[in-house]
Amino acid sequence: MPGGRFRVDLTKATYAEDDSPVVEGCGCAACSSHTRAYLHYLARNKDLTGTRLLTLHNLSYMERLVAGARGAIESGRFAGYSNAVLGGAVPWAA
Repeated sequence: MPGGRFRVDLTKATYAEDDSPVVEGCGCAACSSHTRAYLHYLARNKDLTGTRLLTLHNLSYMERLVAGARGAIESGRFAGYSNAVLGGAVPWAA
């Protein structure tokens, strides 16, 4: 993921023309309906729509992270899940 393992700073100019979702494979409203370029525009203009969309993304991401951890604990593979996520894998692929 560009920008670091868990952080994408959409205010940076590199995202001004990026037509990809915030995180590939994420099904949240921000990622499934909007591009990084549009969210960059909203973030740079401090538009509350951007704040709302990114909050939805963050909540969705955290829900999937915790659900994945819960499933990994139940199946006895938490160490592998934890290592994958800490290594940079998105929760739905870990």
